[in-house]
Amino acid sequence: MHISAIQRLRVNTMLLSLGVLVLTLGFNVLLSSSTLDSLAADSILSGYRSCGEHLARSIERGMRFGKPLGAYAGMEDMLAELRHGVRGIHSVEVFDARGARLYALPAPDAKDDAGTSASAVREGAADLEQLSAAGASQGASRSPDSPDSADSKDTTDSPPKPRKTPTGYRVLIPLQHNALAGWVAMEIESAQVDAATRGFLRWSGFLVLGACIVVGLILPGWLGLLTGTAEARTRLHASLGRLLLVIVGGTQLAYSCGALVLFDGFVEQAVRTKAAILAQSVGRDVEYLIHKGVDVTQLKGKEQLLAQLVADNEELRGAALLAPDGTPLAAAGRPSKTQGAQGAPHTPGATDATLSVEEPLDRYWPSRFRQRQEVMRLRLDLDPQVITSRVAKLAIDLGTSLVISFLLLLELAKLLGLIARRSLGAEADAPSAAEGASQRLPQAAQALRVGGFVFFLGYDMGISFIPLLARKLYQPLWGLSEKVVIGLPISAEMISAGVALLISGSFSQRYGWHRAYMLGAVAAAAGLLLGGWPRACPC
Repeated sequence: MHISAIQRLRVNTMLLSLGVLVLTLGFNVLLSSSTLDSLAADSILSGYRSCGEHLARSIERGMRFGKPLGAYAGMEDMLAELRHGVRGIHSVEVFDARGARLYALPAPDAKDDAGTSASAVREGAADLEQLSAAGASQGASRSPDSPDSADSKDTTDSPPKPRKTPTGYRVLIPLQHNALAGWVAMEIESAQVDAATRGFLRWSGFLVLGACIVVGLILPGWLGLLTGTAEARTRLHASLGRLLLVIVGGTQLAYSCGALVLFDGFVEQAVRTKAAILAQSVGRDVEYLIHKGVDVTQLKGKEQLLAQLVADNEELRGAALLAPDGTPLAAAGRPSKTQGAQGAPHTPGATDATLSVEEPLDRYWPSRFRQRQEVMRLRLDLDPQVITSRVAKLAIDLGTSLVISFLLLLELAKLLGLIARRSLGAEADAPSAAEGASQRLPQAAQALRVGGFVFFLGYDMGISFIPLLARKLYQPLWGLSEKVVIGLPISAEMISAGVALLISGSFSQRYGWHRAYMLGAVAAAAGLLLGGWPRACPC
């Protein structure tokens, strides 16, 4: 036995093991980040939508009292209050029912009036198409005309979903007055929405790098033990299987546990961001009343305001207005019973009571020597069960991924056995009785089994992302529902695969496998090119 053969076996085994580890961990990272991106975007953008709906209810109330949308007094101030009062809003626009832009903040640049007008026309047409697809143009009413329900939230059954733009996200809120009177369009900065996903990817990358470094340090020593003696090399086939299961599989299990901890923290961060957005929006309204000299502590309706806020957002367990010393002034839902000391900053802890966001409400210029004075605090308590349920969904997905990974490791153990026998030569040709039946199979057949398993695994792992990408690229098609349109790509793929499996056997038998292989390669390349084309498609 030449030393070079043993060294070559160790290098091949190490590279294959690290490749499998990177492949499986990379899939877990993509799965986790995709799930977090969807949850964080939905949660944070729903918070911005709540702020926009509050503005829309105010505009609708004015229209019921006779204010025309085209000449709405004080509209610029309302838009400025929303944009400057809530962090992350890049611009706010108001369109009429025909798609013409009436108001915009920040105001369009007068030097590029033609380009700005053309852009407004395109955006208005795209918004109108999206509202029509969501059913918001059918005259569904947001709030009845009764005074008691003027502030109630009764939006359409299918509100328009946020639309991805080059600079962020575009959120549409219909304005209803007997029919669709127009809409409010908010451009949300992507940095605010994507912060949780970027942070998760950064820490997940550190975890994957650390796992690869640890495995890279352990593998050489373990492979040295497995190939150090002739007796150990005769049991190398079974030993390599245990090597993959223990080192690679154990590393995947450890990474999954760490990913769940990270996921829990970043989901909580996304929920806190949404709660902070809601607190800023509501807090600005209350501060406006305080600035006008209204005694908010005696104001009627504050409990209904908090109750509506909790009812509209599932992430909130309760809401409360507190005096500076922590005395509750109004509460709704199931607010935390713990009270912080006066002026004490919020410090995250391990108890559910610390899952809250506080926004100070100030009186500005109470005297000539002070700029502001805290009058009360708005506290929004988060519901930990919502966070737990979202983490549980990812745990199920990661558990499924682990099972698939272990199956992959079992199959790759056979491939490593083939590599070992070929590298060690005659010394490995004396199989034990238990391995005799398996080793009598042609090596080409065993390699084909491993290759087929890897192919179908990659095939199934790849198509699992098709619905996620289809949801991001969704556009109305032939009047079909959104669920049907999202399912069309994977349905077409499955039908094509079924037809190919039916005819591929007879085709290969008649024309040979070379021609079938070339046709499959051409079809796969065409599918890859066509799959990347919609990202740049103007539709």
